[in-house]
Amino acid sequence: MSGSGKDVSKSAGTIRKSVAASFILLFAAVFATFWYWMQPQPRDKYTAPDGRMIVRISMYNSSAYPLWRAFVEKSCPDLAIRWEDNRNAASNVLYMAKHNDIPDLIAIRRFESDTTAALCPYLADLSDLPLTGTFYLRALAPYQCNGKQYWLPEPGLIEGTIANADLFKRFSIPLPTDMPSFIAACDRFSSLGINPFICTMKFGWTCCAMLEGHAIASYFETPAGLAWRRSFEEGTAASVDREAFGAIADTLRTMVDHSILTKLDLSSDVNAVSDMMIRGQAAMGRRSSDELFDASNSYTYTALPMFGKTPSDSRLFTYPVFCLAMAKDAQSSSARRKACEKVLSVMLAPEAQKILNSNGEGLISYCRGVKMPLSASLAEAEPLISEGKYFLRLLNSNSFAAMKNAVAALVAGADNKTFCDLLDRELFAKKAATKAGTSNIEARNELDEHCCSPAGSVLSEIVRQQTGADAAVIDSREAAAPIYRGDFTESDVDALVLNGGVYAAELSGFELRRLLQICVDYTTVFPVGYIEPYIDYPALAGVAITIKKDGLLTGASGPDGSQLGDGGLFKTAVSERIYNAFTVSGSGLAAKFSKQGQDLPQCVHSWFAKGQPLPQPRCYINIQQEQ
Repeated sequence: MSGSGKDVSKSAGTIRKSVAASFILLFAAVFATFWYWMQPQPRDKYTAPDGRMIVRISMYNSSAYPLWRAFVEKSCPDLAIRWEDNRNAASNVLYMAKHNDIPDLIAIRRFESDTTAALCPYLADLSDLPLTGTFYLRALAPYQCNGKQYWLPEPGLIEGTIANADLFKRFSIPLPTDMPSFIAACDRFSSLGINPFICTMKFGWTCCAMLEGHAIASYFETPAGLAWRRSFEEGTAASVDREAFGAIADTLRTMVDHSILTKLDLSSDVNAVSDMMIRGQAAMGRRSSDELFDASNSYTYTALPMFGKTPSDSRLFTYPVFCLAMAKDAQSSSARRKACEKVLSVMLAPEAQKILNSNGEGLISYCRGVKMPLSASLAEAEPLISEGKYFLRLLNSNSFAAMKNAVAALVAGADNKTFCDLLDRELFAKKAATKAGTSNIEARNELDEHCCSPAGSVLSEIVRQQTGADAAVIDSREAAAPIYRGDFTESDVDALVLNGGVYAAELSGFELRRLLQICVDYTTVFPVGYIEPYIDYPALAGVAITIKKDGLLTGASGPDGSQLGDGGLFKTAVSERIYNAFTVSGSGLAAKFSKQGQDLPQCVHSWFAKGQPLPQPRCYINIQQEQ
């Protein structure tokens, strides 16, 4: 069930046909939101002009689960719900909370125990809610802090191995049930010239699943394992458990020794991985159960657990599609508390959970009495779900980067001590709350009526100047939080912008226009297997564009303000999300780009370190009106 492998390559014309309706609807929603918030506001900031109470809901992205969102709104007609986007980072919500701008309800998918612990003083304790009593206790424990229940989990996806059942049947190879049978199956496929297991390990979340899933999940059910896990969740652990993580190293090293995990996996392309599975060139891969897999006409696939030493040790690796919290400020009055608790109950109602479940192969409900329909691909996993044999992912803010580096070290031949030392050093690193600089401006990161992000324009201009580029393009979602006026700590700067590399190339005017069109195309298309568009609207610096409502780019002006022709050369810097978008587009532009020395956060840190004023926000998109 790899969280990779999506076929998103389409011609620009085909993409625009599917873009038109969604672009118009998305634009209408953005414009309506902007228009509403530009109207004279009532004296009570919590009351909409029509008299309804406003409930701000900060989601982990801008557009996922539209049917679920519609259900929430329909179930609360007496409330005015304002959807916001926290970019799936609790650090951004913490940063907003420190500036007295915390939303009423918060949804986070990437639940980091250290950051969420720092957020607790701003959150309401949900321990006494009747809703909380509907959950299995084992599913609540990871989302507690200091004995209080600040978060409640929505249903969980299953992250694990997907097997091409047709290949197993053709060669009479039993589906593996534990690590020894997995190794045996891989050796057999290798002897047949078929890649036994393929995935991309360049993403931290995949490395996390590999480390925490295989041959270790059952350890966390023992008294020693539970004690260590609790210390990690509470932020008191200062090192990994050497015995447990030594077993992880041994397991992954066995996979390296049998050429199951290779150096190629550390950088493999997600679409190449998917294509190999579809063409029958690989027997097993990686996938998540909240994704719809477009391979039903190619082969029969089935989900397998994370393998233990024996079948009884095998577990499902799972984590909520997102967790929900309520701001303490939402309890400022009985009316606000009642409204927010009502919305929270609707968001976690059995019907709402089943709507979330309809977006993929199947989810696990963490609530008693709520059984989720599962696709045939999860038949092998259903007994483990019924027995409660699943492990909830364990993260802090360093986990993805630290575990990616740890996997790379093992592939390179690191011994257990080196592996554990690396995790101790990187997993438990603390960030100092030192002053980074001062902001002279304020800029929101929501899209305005032009589909521009004011904060995004500031960050893209910083990237342009830091790289010496003529033009810069970032995903507007990479502007992760509003820019407030005043002093910034290093952590505040990290909350402003999502992590990721920066790439640069010399492009002709024609190529730059092509890149910009690809960005617009992928803004409103939901690629196969995705629950949201590949990127959000691009934030631009040094260049401006005019687009039709169907997403067709009709004009672009260059750094000097003149129309962008086919010729000339323009140094163009792009963020990693933009780079990935035109990589999967098959346009050939990716080969022109090279990674720069500074990543996106470093560009912003460097700017603050210079002590110079932040660039002013600017409008960079013009949406052409119908004639």
